[in-house]
Amino acid sequence: MGNDICTEVGGRIRHFRKARGHTLESFSRLLHRSKSVLSKYERGDVALDIVTLQEIALALDVPIAALLENSGRMSAPLYSARGDAAAEQQFERYYCYSIMSYDKATLQKSLLIMGSDTATCYMNIDSEENVQHYEFLFSGKVRRSDSFTRLFLTNALHDDDTCIMEIPARLGDYQCTIAFVVNFPVGGRYPLAGTFLLSTVPIRDTKWIYDALCFTRDDLKRFQYHNAYFAVQNYTMRILELRRPD
Repeated sequence: MGNDICTEVGGRIRHFRKARGHTLESFSRLLHRSKSVLSKYERGDVALDIVTLQEIALALDVPIAALLENSGRMSAPLYSARGDAAAEQQFERYYCYSIMSYDKATLQKSLLIMGSDTATCYMNIDSEENVQHYEFLFSGKVRRSDSFTRLFLTNALHDDDTCIMEIPARLGDYQCTIAFVVNFPVGGRYPLAGTFLLSTVPIRDTKWIYDALCFTRDDLKRFQYHNAYFAVQNYTMRILELRRPD
């Protein structure tokens, strides 16, 4: 039981460290501890005393309770470029909408903050106005080309829970686009592929979101013909035809 608690606390320390843009090296300097000691904290190899927990909470700018609670959802100030690698980046902010799910498909909202070569995605936020409460945090690298941007993201709590996202390099006049997403999860769940709708501003029209994301009969015919699921080329045209709501 004690080891489980230590592992949970360590996972939350790691989660918030990544959310703040800190590497192991930069955060160990901030705490005046070695990287090996910090790694032990995050793996749950060490039972932390209350003084050490308070020091870590202050360094992460979160209440100490955030390192101890087990509500299933995270709550913290959003990512700020404090880490060494993030300091020189300009960040873009996108609201993400999806209806892909391991259970019944329902509308889920996320927030993506993307820099020139790093990105952080706050999955399943409460709402566009309450983005500081989220279920999962993924962060990782960004690779850009003339035609697309690819994100390689990892769950802050599970290294093996990974997500790859491909976004067209240009959003167009409507400032929104469809992204192709693949998730390789943990916990016995199978890999899942689907689409996200990305927008620079919140979209309030739920029906419009569903019309943009739901598969059409033509989509299903293409999948059957190729015996594969892929991001079809007409997604961009679909956005144009739907006419983005104000």
